[in-house]
Amino acid sequence: MTRKSPAPSQAQLPIVFWAIWFSILMGVVMIPFFIGGGIPSGPDDGQAPVVWTVMPVVLAVASLGLRFKWLPRVATLNAKLPVMIIGLALAESIAVISAVVVDKRLGETRLTHLVIAVACVLAWIPIFTRSTPSDASEAR
Repeated sequence: MTRKSPAPSQAQLPIVFWAIWFSILMGVVMIPFFIGGGIPSGPDDGQAPVVWTVMPVVLAVASLGLRFKWLPRVATLNAKLPVMIIGLALAESIAVISAVVVDKRLGETRLTHLVIAVACVLAWIPIFTRSTPSDASEAR
């Protein structure tokens, strides 16, 4: 017999948002250490390919577009969770791709990617989980 875990209540949902956000932030900070061999440093050894310049910009614009254009239009807190997870995944993918794919000789480029990823994750701080009048009416 399987036992279903109860869905979090409206009062517990902000804790879920904060836990997910903090976990992703720590993941973005730890990725360079465990996958990339440490914090990137040093100048680029040669010219970085254009794809390594465009890729983080596209992912960052998509993540921040979700955060500042799409998320405010979502009415309920339950519906905001998948939007937040997708936006955080886009932001974190910048750090993952940089650590895994970008050549280690491109120190400045990899460091720039890390800074962009951290900035995008910080933009997703779940301050939008505060109670609103529409959330109070849903709880009834």
